Amino acid sequence: MKVIHFLIATILLSSFSCRKNFPELFNGTVYRETNDCSGNTGFVFIIKYINENNTQDSLSTLTLPTQFKLPGNKIKFQMRDLNSTDEVMFCNTMIIAPKQKVIYNVKSQ
Repeated sequence: MKVIHFLIATILLSSFSCRKNFPELFNGTVYRETNDCSGNTGFVFIIKYINENNTQDSLSTLTLPTQFKLPGNKIKFQMRDLNSTDEVMFCNTMIIAPKQKVIYNVKSQ
């Protein structure tokens, strides 16, 4: 009987502990393209969005799909920090650009 209780408890614990955390979906607006910073894939785009604290924030990215590269486009997207294999932007002026992020799963709002 104790073995059955142990098995049931183990199954219940494993089913609750295996939930996946999906990346958050953000709402944003393509603010502008900046020619002060660029990378191998082109110029950097600035995106204004509402962050997880429900306040307005901005990011810079080199990964905005071509069909969304128009200022004023309202988009939904997921984002992540850069890793060692991502392209890094280079700036040729003394501007302070928003933090660079990789965005993906971009859709129209």
